Amino acid sequence: MDENGIRKRARWAINYVCDELGLSNVTLGKKIGVSTGTINNYRQMASEAKASFIVKFCQLFNFNKEWLLTGQGEPFPGARQKYPEVCGPPAPAPETAKESPLSPTVPAAPYPQEFRVSDALTMTARVLESGTS
Repeated sequence: MDENGIRKRARWAINYVCDELGLSNVTLGKKIGVSTGTINNYRQMASEAKASFIVKFCQLFNFNKEWLLTGQGEPFPGARQKYPEVCGPPAPAPETAKESPLSPTVPAAPYPQEFRVSDALTMTARVLESGTS
């Protein structure tokens, strides 16, 4: 995973939210349930944001988890017009069912299960916070 990129995106997201909403590190920490020192560390890129922080931050401030983790897409809806420098390539459009090469009349089967980054992050945060493996 792109650790330095995640740190940069987390810093940008925190700075953006604090500037736009007039929040201090103390207030932001209380909203998310982390210490002021943790917010300071993320803003200074001294440590990588934990999964539980990312999940809660994205839920509270309508940020895109995929952008924060991978740099793909935009940080929040409509950000590409105002902040193109922080946006990654647009997320690929979902694939439509293609016809099977074996039979032109039988469509290919869809993926057996949809994978959502938000669900994986939530599950990861729960496992990490429980102290189990």
